[in-house]
Amino acid sequence: MVERKVEVNGNGETQELLCIATFLPIRSWRYIIPFLRTTAKVQKQLEHTHGLARYGLKADFLHKRFWTLTVWQKKEVIEGFVTSEPHAEAVRRFKD
Repeated sequence: MVERKVEVNGNGETQELLCIATFLPIRSWRYIIPFLRTTAKVQKQLEHTHGLARYGLKADFLHKRFWTLTVWQKKEVIEGFVTSEPHAEAVRRFKD
């Protein structure tokens, strides 16, 4: 996981945001459907997470490679998100 801090100017105030980018290669085609189902659950979790500024997913299905980018307003929000379900389960299932 790569973590980078970025400062942006919004509404006349400078705000610090935390950006996290991940690369998720899937080894076998048999994991694609379970991965996509889990991704849909995590996306719903993201949509209901306060303190998230933006998120994105890029997919290269042919090569079974996926990238994510999330932009957060506070580090505490990230810590709560990654330890909550379904994200925590996704990490356990696909960590290898």
